Amino acid sequence: MNSVLVIRFSAMGDILLTTPSIRILRKHFPDASIDFLVKEKYEPLLRYNPHLTTLWTFRAKDREHGLSGLLRALNRRHYDGVVDLQSSLRSLWLTHLLKSSVKCRYTPLRWKRLLLVHFNLDTYGESNSVPLRYLEALKDWGIEDDGGGLELYPGEAAKERLSDMLHRSELLPDDHLLAMAPGASRLTKRWIPEGFARVGDHFQKKAYRVVLIGGPDDVTTCSEISDRMQHPPVNLSGRLALLETAALLERSDLLVSNDTGVMHMAAALKTPLVALFGPTSIQLGFMPFRARSSVVESEIDCRPCSYHGSNRCPKSHFLCMRLIKHDEVIQKAEALLQGAKEV
Repeated sequence: MNSVLVIRFSAMGDILLTTPSIRILRKHFPDASIDFLVKEKYEPLLRYNPHLTTLWTFRAKDREHGLSGLLRALNRRHYDGVVDLQSSLRSLWLTHLLKSSVKCRYTPLRWKRLLLVHFNLDTYGESNSVPLRYLEALKDWGIEDDGGGLELYPGEAAKERLSDMLHRSELLPDDHLLAMAPGASRLTKRWIPEGFARVGDHFQKKAYRVVLIGGPDDVTTCSEISDRMQHPPVNLSGRLALLETAALLERSDLLVSNDTGVMHMAAALKTPLVALFGPTSIQLGFMPFRARSSVVESEIDCRPCSYHGSNRCPKSHFLCMRLIKHDEVIQKAEALLQGAKEV
């Protein structure tokens, strides 16, 4: 195999979950050109990945970088193999029209997901980790799991920008940082602000500097948490680009996060993390992968109620998140900070 194209357009966490496949492809084909097609907004996640040769970016409304233009450009490369790890209508169409002698595709197991979410029937079996299912798509090429985890490379420029920002926020190089990511793309995946505030207060009393992170949509939530805390944290929500967020996580002692892409960033950077799962569950395969981590979740019968969360609780009680106690989160975080591999 002299050239391979991997396709995964989105989203943040899913792209990070492909990085074991990228690494193992490079080990298996050390001299091959291994390229990746991704949406432009997520390109930074793979920008400095040493196992990739070329990054192709997709812009839905751009004539040159839209699907038709990409198809023409990709076919000029004459890839020996194409790996579709998205399995959407868009990626299926593109893979079908690409001129390649070997094609393989990730199987999402949608019917098993449907049975779990709508009928509470778990038919996944013992292991349902998405990174391992991505690798399953490559088994015909002789690809095998190497036992490693996710990977993310922030790059020196992002680290320097973060250092300047922390300096302006009066954070010292030897300060111990505890990052909290209270946002999520769906409202039901967000733990209550009071819970984050009480966890933050606990660790600030123990000489940790608490840093709130998130995108522009998380600014209001982070401001509410900051207002609830006894001593204001450093609120960087809406101020960090993807790689600057990665640099912050790499610098942190621990992350407390909802089930989001930031959770997978921490796993890729080997930062210990406590992950809070509400409407989703680890059975769906998106748990922190081979990380020093702890998942906190409520054992109630209506979980999981959706694949990726929703903006409204179907039962109108939101117990999956409201029942998560700050004391349990603190206990799990303390154990990880003291060196536990998993709790």
